[in-house]
Amino acid sequence: EFADRFGTGGSLGDLEGPPPWNGGRSHHAALSEAVAAQGSRLHLVGIGGDELFGAVPSYLWSLSRRRPLRSLPTLRRSRLMNRWRLGQFLRELTDQRSFATWLGAQADGLSRPAPGISDMSFGWAPEPRLPAWAGPDAIATVRRLLRAAAGERPDPQAPDRYRHQVIDCAQVSGRALRQLNQGLAGYGVDWAAPFLDDAVIRAALSVRIEDRMARSRYKPVLTAAMRGVVPDEILARRSKGEFSAEAFDGLRRNRNALIDQCDDLRLARIGLVDAGRLRAALLAQGPETRHLIPFESTLSTETWLRARSATHDPYVTGG
Repeated sequence: EFADRFGTGGSLGDLEGPPPWNGGRSHHAALSEAVAAQGSRLHLVGIGGDELFGAVPSYLWSLSRRRPLRSLPTLRRSRLMNRWRLGQFLRELTDQRSFATWLGAQADGLSRPAPGISDMSFGWAPEPRLPAWAGPDAIATVRRLLRAAAGERPDPQAPDRYRHQVIDCAQVSGRALRQLNQGLAGYGVDWAAPFLDDAVIRAALSVRIEDRMARSRYKPVLTAAMRGVVPDEILARRSKGEFSAEAFDGLRRNRNALIDQCDDLRLARIGLVDAGRLRAALLAQGPETRHLIPFESTLSTETWLRARSATHDPYVTGG
């Protein structure tokens, strides 16, 4: 469904861009309404916890440079568990490209298939990919922007790839939270993420790279920090919640409505999406959660464009 309202919270069209949390906006609106009904004006969320304390592949790249010999058992175990090919594994570990050089190289791979579970990349960020239904104009535009950005020789967020990714992800989450508060402002409830506080980020990044991960322990730094505050049974967990069943069920229940919307896509009007390919993909999406991410991004952008068109924006409506 492409409704553009948050109830009393405002319109998607008021935001400066498509929100990454679009798929859950009805849940967020309902939660804000429930919180406000209880008289609360502040709702704390855990956004930032994964970014600061979770594992990302570049951790291995950074660890191998800080502790070359001590990292060998961890590197070997990670390669075997993920079934990474030795040659590619060594090439990724020894990659010395600067952030700007790496960024420019990503322009060439935009149309390649999305990396699979067994694929690896120890680069400065996850390798960007456009979905199979992206139009030629979209591909050309993103490619041009990537190369232009790389040409300005930008500095990374930190010299270390792991810390760069942590800071970058925290900033992305901060922008998403700001948008969420804009969209839900009408409820009078502030959504706050303590993990994204500057002091918390600095403290998390001060931990040595070799101490950030531990075998058979989930988020060891966060667990140690919360000992005595959070119940032990929660701290003892070794994974987090997984909600792919709900995501697939939602897509199944709304598939027909989404397919119908492909007959008149704003994204297709402006040449960014091939509606026929999107329709075909909706009828045969992949079996893994990662296959849903491109749908979420595309549909969020389409919803935002429809909301913007209500304001008679000539760029969106084609007028």
